[in-house]
Amino acid sequence: MAFLVYNYVHPSKGARNLGRHPHFTKPTDSTIPRKWCCLYAPIGLLYARLSNHRYTLTTYGTSSRLTPCPTRPHSLSIQGRPNADMAKIDTSFFDIGRLDQLAQQHTAIHRLDPRAKLLTSMAFLLAVVSFPKYEVSALLPFFLYPVVLITLGQLPVGFIVRKVIIVSPFAVMVGIFNPFLDREILIHLGTLPISGGWISFLSILLRFCLTISTAFLLIATTSFHGLCLALLRLGLPKVLTVQLLFLYRYIFVLGGEAMRLFRARALRSFGKRGLGMKVFASVVGHLLLRTLDRAQRVHRAMLSRGFDGEVRVLRPSRISLPDILFTLGWVAVFAIMRSYNLPQLLGTLLTQVMS
Repeated sequence: MAFLVYNYVHPSKGARNLGRHPHFTKPTDSTIPRKWCCLYAPIGLLYARLSNHRYTLTTYGTSSRLTPCPTRPHSLSIQGRPNADMAKIDTSFFDIGRLDQLAQQHTAIHRLDPRAKLLTSMAFLLAVVSFPKYEVSALLPFFLYPVVLITLGQLPVGFIVRKVIIVSPFAVMVGIFNPFLDREILIHLGTLPISGGWISFLSILLRFCLTISTAFLLIATTSFHGLCLALLRLGLPKVLTVQLLFLYRYIFVLGGEAMRLFRARALRSFGKRGLGMKVFASVVGHLLLRTLDRAQRVHRAMLSRGFDGEVRVLRPSRISLPDILFTLGWVAVFAIMRSYNLPQLLGTLLTQVMS
């Protein structure tokens, strides 16, 4: 009511203040007399609330304009902007569990026993990391294994590539100083000399891509729960297996608590307020307290449901003939790739044929 009286007494100032309301935007064509601003303003606000429209009210000389805008964003916003940051964080958080969602498919790769896939992947990793530091060409045939898993498992290539790129800075930091430490010239590419540091750096990147992509594909075709059960059946201590299961399961619970704290802080922050280290330290402290409280509740809930440390499954898996053939076949392929430099042999053969 005070605003309407002020608008009637000082119509130009009232209209300018009203134009700052988040439901009001740029002026267009509908013109109304200035003396009726105090009447049209509350009507426009009420209609904006009911019909998801924004309105414009701005004074021009002897008249004011009130215009509906049919495009009002439906998402939460802070300071008049759509809350895209929180939506992006939510998407990134739920994207973590997509590997387990991909593991629920029913392809030929998914139906294999987890132990067979785990042993095959371990043989693959051992073969890849056993090459000398200057080896590059011999590593290229090993990309056949990830390609076969992606094709037969019907997995999204872009998703796996993005995951590998996200963690790639670790490999870059490991080998980025090799070109400066190892400057001995090993090969010449035409007239361009290439030192051993650049070759070892490229070898590190290739090993990284092979090993990390295989680890992601193993989870995407088996699930983390299936991997832990495979480790348990292969002789890993039960205490360690259960700890791995709980770590993976409740990291999502911890992430949910952190997201709620971040969302509450973001909704109560204006501009750059609430972004300092003091607020961050307070948020971390509250997250620790919530984590301890949630851990106690989870422990009591598990005890009340009779948990005794044994992880039980409805469908006990067993090794079959396809699992044995899958493991033995790929181990033989890995042994051949490790023993012979296939790209070099192929290049020599093509050179002899063309000459």
